[in-house]
Amino acid sequence: MFDGVGFTGTVDRDVWKGHPEKILATMQAWIDANPNTARALVAATIEACEYCDVLENRLEVVEIISARPYVNAKVEYAKASMTGTYDYGGFDDKDRTTSIPDFNLFNYVEGTDYMTPPDNANYPYQSHGAWLLTQMIRWNQIDLKEYPADADEIIAKIHPYAIYEDAAKALGRKIPTERMKVEPASSFIDGREFNPADPVGYLTGFDIRAGRPKLFALR
Repeated sequence: MFDGVGFTGTVDRDVWKGHPEKILATMQAWIDANPNTARALVAATIEACEYCDVLENRLEVVEIISARPYVNAKVEYAKASMTGTYDYGGFDDKDRTTSIPDFNLFNYVEGTDYMTPPDNANYPYQSHGAWLLTQMIRWNQIDLKEYPADADEIIAKIHPYAIYEDAAKALGRKIPTERMKVEPASSFIDGREFNPADPVGYLTGFDIRAGRPKLFALR
């Protein structure tokens, strides 16, 4: 877009509003050996996300992440998605700048239609793990053909909500009321609601998926 070599067809926020993306991950053995440090690290991340979501702080954040140890890009490039608007670009000189205040959602942005307090973007929702698992199975990304019966146990290990909740409580922050929340149809590009109470029905309801039986007509 900036150098005249390409433009944006769509952005991931258009595919799934409020979706999880970047993660803070450690080995369980490290958490077991350093429980207080693990919680302090999560608390610091919560505070950093809150800071980054304040529009007035975004340019400072852009200056930092543009540096060589991080994105290593021109400030102009890095701020393209960080200031509340986004230019989809094009080769016809038309202005396709759109207001997208939640393009980068670190914690919570006012005015979204899919998140209400005390919901926030960095809570380890178990339902997010369930949705991601349905897609891994759908596209043969893992060695599973069906949604596993012990999925909730697997997801709970990967999304350690207890650590987050301990850190949030220490900071005096409110915690989302649901770990398994319904993702409304309006959040997805295909207009399909995801109810974590029925991941199997959601998974099997896709007409397009890897491994789906195909009909062939022979002449």
